[in-house]
Amino acid sequence: MDDRETELHSFLADNALNASDVDVVLHAQLLNHTKTTGFKMSNTFSGLRSLILLMAFCACSSSVFGQVTAGIMANGQVIPQGDTVNVCIGNIIRYQSAASGSFVMSWRFNSGTPSTGSGIGPFNVLYNTVGYDTTFQRVDGASGFADSTFIIVRVSDTKPTAQYSFAPNNQCGNVPVLFTNSSTGIAPLSYYWDFADNQSSTLQDPSHSFLTAVGSTGSQTFNVKLVVANPNACKDSITYPVTVLRTPDATIGNANPNVLFGTFNGVSTFRHCQTLPAYGFQFLNTSSTLASGIHTSYTIKCFTRTFNK
Repeated sequence: MDDRETELHSFLADNALNASDVDVVLHAQLLNHTKTTGFKMSNTFSGLRSLILLMAFCACSSSVFGQVTAGIMANGQVIPQGDTVNVCIGNIIRYQSAASGSFVMSWRFNSGTPSTGSGIGPFNVLYNTVGYDTTFQRVDGASGFADSTFIIVRVSDTKPTAQYSFAPNNQCGNVPVLFTNSSTGIAPLSYYWDFADNQSSTLQDPSHSFLTAVGSTGSQTFNVKLVVANPNACKDSITYPVTVLRTPDATIGNANPNVLFGTFNGVSTFRHCQTLPAYGFQFLNTSSTLASGIHTSYTIKCFTRTFNK
C-alpha cells in the first residue's frame, strides 16, 4: 500500500467509514497541475459520509491533496512560465504571488537584491548585474503536494538617447508648436511628453498649443520634457524651454454678482439682472492691437416676465 492509499484509509477511519467496504483505485497524475482519481464503492453510503467521500476524492478536494498552482506577478502583470521580463540596470522589479491553493511559498531571485524571499510578497528586487537571470517560485500545499514556476529576467545597460527639436518659438500660445523627435536606440521606442501645463502625449511627433499662457502682455516659458524608453526598459530624457507669447483673454465676465453671464439657446448673453432695472458695462481692449469701437460703454435694460396660470 503506497502513501496515497494509506492516506485514503486514514481518511475513512477519521470519518467513521469502513475501509473494507470501499474498493479504491487511486491514480494521481501531477502533469499540468491536474489529478485524476477513480474509485468504485461496493456499498452505498448515505448522507454526509458519502458527500464527504465524493468531495474529497472524486472532486480532488484540496483539503486532502493540497492542490496548488504556482504563479508569478512582476510589475503588476502575471507572467507565464518561462517568459522574459526586461529591467534596466539599477532598477527594480516588483514581485508578488499569483499562486493559488497556498500561501506557503519560497522565492529565489539569484543575482537580485534581495536574493531570496518567502510568502506572497510584494518584493522589490534590485538588479545591478547585466545579463540574464532567473526568478524561481515554489509553492507548498498540504499532504506534500507542491508546484513551482520560473521566469527569465533580462538586465540591460543599453539606454536610448532622447533628442528633439521644435518650432515655432516665441509665438502666441494659441499657435500650435510642432515637436520633431530625433531620439535613437533599440526599436521600438516608446515616448512620453510632458508639456509642463498639465498636458501630455505619447505620440512620436506631437503638436501642442499652450493655451494656459493667457494675458495682455509678456511671455511664458514651459519646460517640455521628453522621456524615451526602449524594449529593455531603459530610459533617457531631455528637457528644453519653450517660450510662447501670452494670448489675450477674450472671455466676457462681470464684476457685479447680480449680473450673470451665460448662454441662452447657444448664444452668449447676459441672462439675469435680478432686481436691477438696468446695468451699465464697458468693453475694455487691453491688447496691443487697436481697433475701432474700443472702450465703448453700453447700457442693458433688465426686465422680468410674468406668466399667468
